Amino acid sequence: MKKLVILIAVLALIGLSAGLYLYFKPVKNLTEAKADYTLVTSAEADEIAQALLQNQAFYYGKIFEWTGRILEIALDEKGGGYLLLEIPDTKLLINAQLDFRVRNVNIQSGEVCTIRGEFTGLEEDLIDPDALIIYFKQSVVIQPTL
Repeated sequence: MKKLVILIAVLALIGLSAGLYLYFKPVKNLTEAKADYTLVTSAEADEIAQALLQNQAFYYGKIFEWTGRILEIALDEKGGGYLLLEIPDTKLLINAQLDFRVRNVNIQSGEVCTIRGEFTGLEEDLIDPDALIIYFKQSVVIQPTL
């Protein structure tokens, strides 16, 4: 009985320390991070989209840099928001949740910009089954290309 109590206490301590580590783990700063994949042309975007469809798990947590036209942008005054980016000549939409440190970005819908974000998943569009929506978190706007 005493061994069981000690075992449960050790497991609880391990669980608590793992939880605290994950809770206090620092957030990546994507403005300074190097992108794992930089995609500018529609051919590169189509190629990586096929690779993402084949093996999503391999790309989780990887940092991508995309250039495209802004369809929709919503910024929160406290920082953060989201950005919907269309890649020209493809059926790709990028849904990027902006990092909470992103404030006062001077871009509008219809402009071309480059974003950097961490891949979190993708899904096929319900309306257009050929289209893919790719999701990113902690995204930052690298360069408004006017």
